[in-house]
This record gives sequence, C-alpha cells and structure tokens, in this order.
Amino acid sequence: MQLIWTRSIDSWQEDRLAFEGLVSEVIHLPCVSHISITPEIISNIKIDSLSLLIGLKATVIITSLRCAKYLCANKNLLKIIYNKKIVCVSSSAYIYLKKINFIDSILLSSVYASSALAWLDHNLNKEDIIILPGPKIRAYDLYEKLKTYHKVVKINIYKTISHLHTASLKIPTTKEIVELQKTLKGLVFFASPSAVKGFVESLDPQHSQLSYRLIAICIGSTTYSYCRDFFSQVHISKQANIKSLFDKAREFIEK
Repeated sequence: MQLIWTRSIDSWQEDRLAFEGLVSEVIHLPCVSHISITPEIISNIKIDSLSLLIGLKATVIITSLRCAKYLCANKNLLKIIYNKKIVCVSSSAYIYLKKINFIDSILLSSVYASSALAWLDHNLNKEDIIILPGPKIRAYDLYEKLKTYHKVVKINIYKTISHLHTASLKIPTTKEIVELQKTLKGLVFFASPSAVKGFVESLDPQHSQLSYRLIAICIGSTTYSYCRDFFSQVHISKQANIKSLFDKAREFIEK
C-alpha cells in the first residue's frame, strides 16, 4: 500500500521519522509551502503597530509549531511575546517554546484551535487582550470567533501557498502529472485544507479516478469537510497531531 504524504518540505525531516518501521511504499508529494511575510495587524482595538504591543499585558494563543518558529525567527515579533501569558494549542509548539526558555507557557489538554474558545471563556475576562499570531489564511480563524466579546489582535506572520511540487520545489511536468494520476493508490494524508487544495488542483482526483483509488486521512474537521468534496473515502484522526494521524492510518495498513 502506498502512503502519500502531502505536508511541506520543511516538515519532512521530522515527519519522515513517523514512517520508520512501516513496510509500505512512502511517497512524499509536498502540496504546500510557506513563506514569511511582513507582519499584518488586524484588530478590533486601536493597535496598528507591532511596537504598541511590546510591554502590553496580553495572552498569546499559539496554534502550531510553525507559528512558534516564525514568531521566534523574527526579533520584532519575539519582543512582543516576551513577558506575556502564552497558551499553546499544539504540544510540539509547547515543547519548542519550553526549550527556548518560555517556561511559563500553558498547553491546553485538547489540541484543536477551537478548544481555545472554551479555555478563554473560563480564564479571561472581556478586558483582557488576546494576540493571535499565525498564517494569513487560517483553517479555523479564532479572531472571527472572539472579536465580538474580546479585545483581539490578529497578526499574520506567514502565508501558505497551495501547489504540488518536488523536493527541489520544481513543478511536475504534464507527463509526470499523468503518471501520478495513473499510479497513485493507497492512503493520502492531509494536515490542512491548503494541502488538499494543492493536491486537487494538480492531480484532479475526480476526473482521474484518484478519488476512488485513494483513501484520505485528515487532521481536523475543517480539512475533513473540505476533503469530502473530492474523495469517496475520507477519515479523520482523533487528535490534531502526526501520531494520531498514523494511528488512524494503521487501521488500514494492518488490515
């Protein structure tokens, strides 16, 4: 059985460890890439500059390891999160921040961005400021959920590009695409709607029979819902992490 992995190249070095010990053929088809952008601020309070956030009492919600890494790679963004309460919705982001001395960060027991809503309702009042760093387009936009009742600052710090490409970032030729459409079969993994978009736009599963030959395994309800438009068999992992994704995959691999 083929295992088709669609996460980005920069995730592969860590992701590939999860495949160790499996006898299945592993194919890495990155369908997304990420680039940093000049930070963009969207807020329902009068904040239009990063400098205004320095020293401000606030809670920072971090929903992914990638978000944590982009934050810490930018000195101006790093200044913002110093001396603030940091709440992680990602165990990998939590571990990463602990290693670089953000020792007071909190890890939520649930690992979905939506779980932050319940935590915020129980732990913050309406006067507290919430900072939401992340990608320009978000699968689950906490800002839209929180802006009515809380003071919220959303900071877009990177963007995701949906496109199938090779490990050297080359776009496959038409001949290579046709060959993939003919030969792919097994399990295809998606960790975001952006990855689904990149896969679908290049390989057109509904017209190439891939929608019937592939079983899609997804992280998160948003990705799951989007994926159902293109594949006849779609399954969702119990939690939003790589281990849970593989636990779901083993149900099919070990049959």
